[in-house]
Amino acid sequence: MLELSMGGSALHARISPDLPEFFTIATHKAEPVLWNGVSLYPMDGRTIDVLWSEDPQGVRNLLAEIQRKHTLFVVDCFPGHPLFSELSKPKPGLINLVITSPRDDAILQARRLMNEVSEPRHLVLNMAKSVSDRAESGMSIVLPYNETWAQSLDPRLADPILEQAYTGWKRRK
Repeated sequence: MLELSMGGSALHARISPDLPEFFTIATHKAEPVLWNGVSLYPMDGRTIDVLWSEDPQGVRNLLAEIQRKHTLFVVDCFPGHPLFSELSKPKPGLINLVITSPRDDAILQARRLMNEVSEPRHLVLNMAKSVSDRAESGMSIVLPYNETWAQSLDPRLADPILEQAYTGWKRRK
């Protein structure tokens, strides 16, 4: 999982502040941490600016290497990130999930982004709290707000997304 943030890392906040950051991994000073079988590449938005400005081809090569090593390559990225266009170019196996919160402004921006990313693409409403949130039209997936599920890694949050990424995905029990 590659996290491309503007500032600090959500992976550092949610999992551990001691995770090696992408810059450290890219400069061969650390290896990515495996967390529940997932390789984590947290990225601070300030350090990618340095890497990208000094060696964009080196960054591309590392991203290609990460993709080759993994069956599923998940990128958490926002459209303004310098790597967004690089990573969202149409290619075999690419599935775009545009994930939004139930705020009106966020849904509007997500719908605009859906028109900019290639197919296959799915609009995912995350952290739905009310019946009206769940009734929002045009959503491929609606995920409830449930911090207990998130903290316990409950498959009810992951399975609907995995069903979009893997044909024939079997829900875990």
